[in-house]
Amino acid sequence: MKITLLKISIAAILVSGITIIGCKKETTVQTPTTTLDSSKVTTQYNSSLDLSNYSTIAVSDSVLGVSGTNDTAELTSTEAIYVQAFKDSLAARGFTVVPLSSHPDLVLNISRISATSNGNIDSTNYWNSYATFYNPSLYGFANATYSNSFTTNNQVSTGVLSFELLDLKNVSMLNRISIIWNGQVSGSATYQNGSLVKQVVGILLEKSPLHHTTP
Repeated sequence: MKITLLKISIAAILVSGITIIGCKKETTVQTPTTTLDSSKVTTQYNSSLDLSNYSTIAVSDSVLGVSGTNDTAELTSTEAIYVQAFKDSLAARGFTVVPLSSHPDLVLNISRISATSNGNIDSTNYWNSYATFYNPSLYGFANATYSNSFTTNNQVSTGVLSFELLDLKNVSMLNRISIIWNGQVSGSATYQNGSLVKQVVGILLEKSPLHHTTP
């Protein structure tokens, strides 16, 4: 299977000029955690978003795996189900799923984050810690900087899958790409239980600015 990494590189960003930002805290909605079997699903997004004029989206077909100081681009069997489930669900909501080369309005990225000790994951940190995977030039913006205000925390004893939605349609006059939604899944649905994936994706999208969109 061909693996394409649709990630942004902060190393290149710092010498370029686009900033990737999360939503302002005063407009951020953090939804209640949903428990499904032994898995937990959380999301947060900008409450002022209107995506009714967005029609195209690219979904990463690879996953950035982060464990301690190591990082890899790969795709497990469960993660492959996530990728396809997102594509199918987004298409059912009226979006046209396209490759990144088609300059989509939105991009959905996927990361797997784990650790060897108990603790919490701040979803803002790994973007800065694994800079080689985050290159805004992949999205057609040669100059970029990167910032994200989402601060969802999860226990890392089982790891989490993290999903970020990037707005490429409205890059601001300040040359900034916004992260407009973040979702995280922890527990058995993260790695082993592929049978839960469609349900989890449904919950994630219902707790996102995408759930009501009909382009």
